[in-house]
Amino acid sequence: IYANNHLEAVARDPSKSPAAREAQLSLAKEKYNEVLAKDPNNLDALMGLGSVYQFTGEHDKLMEVEARAKKMHPKSGKVWSWIAIRQGQAREWDQSAESFHK
Repeated sequence: IYANNHLEAVARDPSKSPAAREAQLSLAKEKYNEVLAKDPNNLDALMGLGSVYQFTGEHDKLMEVEARAKKMHPKSGKVWSWIAIRQGQAREWDQSAESFHK
């Protein structure tokens, strides 16, 4: 997805100005939301949008996206691995271990 490139560009080049970083993150959100408007069940777009929210510190929105992904794809190892990794990064060890085993 095109938006992944923008998130990666921000994540890998912290020397960008705050305005450039914000512009790239906004574009990534826009692209993921465009995909989700056409295909609300698109797992890659949900995970991408969640990653943007994680990167920007928008925890409430990230939790909403995770809940939506779990509801739409409850048996997806991809969803649970993504959530477990995010939980591990947040030092939520018990929740991370539990998510890895779903």
